[in-house]
Amino acid sequence: MFEGKRLGLLFLLAPASAAMEALLPTLFEALPELAPARLDATEVERAILAGQDTLGICDSRTGARWRKNYPDNVRLLSLEDAGGSYVDYVVTAAGLVEQVKGIILAEQSRRRVLNAQSSERLRHSFDYTATAYVLSDDYKKVLLILKADGRWFPPGGHIEEGEYPHEAALREVREETGYTLRFIQQPHGVGTQLGEAALFPVPYQVLLEDITTHYHHDFIYLCQVEGERAQDAEFEGQWVELDQVLSLPAPDDIHYTIEQLVRDITTRI
Repeated sequence: MFEGKRLGLLFLLAPASAAMEALLPTLFEALPELAPARLDATEVERAILAGQDTLGICDSRTGARWRKNYPDNVRLLSLEDAGGSYVDYVVTAAGLVEQVKGIILAEQSRRRVLNAQSSERLRHSFDYTATAYVLSDDYKKVLLILKADGRWFPPGGHIEEGEYPHEAALREVREETGYTLRFIQQPHGVGTQLGEAALFPVPYQVLLEDITTHYHHDFIYLCQVEGERAQDAEFEGQWVELDQVLSLPAPDDIHYTIEQLVRDITTRI
């Protein structure tokens, strides 16, 4: 886990191309403190821990994956036609060297500021995520998704730039399962505008999840389906009896939350 002072930075240019390859020597000449990046997890972490800044090129999907896995240390620079939710900077082909140089110098300066601040308080590397436990109308089933690693998860994902946590939960469920939701088990007045303030949906839980290279600060909401299911979802969720979830392969926090839900539902009924 990377905590405390920000160490080495990995700058990635995407998408990879022959023209981009040809620019690398010029970039390394302009920024002699940089080393060529080796996109291997062991090598990347070694460079980060050593405080060595590195620069490399890759395709956009690979860049997004590195940015997602190392949010505190990877900066993804993309050409105008290669956007994405994990892109930090959009650059143009004209004047690319000067743009990249300016971004790197700015990020190095920002690191010095953060590290000076971290002498007074511990810094944590984390991303914000949102998750929805979607319950059936009779509170006996929950909507889960079987992931590629063989484990079961409720729908959820990263909160995008400028998105509220509850908005992210609704979007992720809609994208992953096709369902539109309403929040349940909410205090009175949610959605009320109070002058300059507003009452937002309240999470059932807020978890700090260790993802090895960083944390997920996860907002957990309770929801139920509203309306018909769209047919163009990424994955088809499956309704699972609550008392059967504990026998399925899933992370410990999911088993814990299901146990808590069963207790809360039993108490309420």
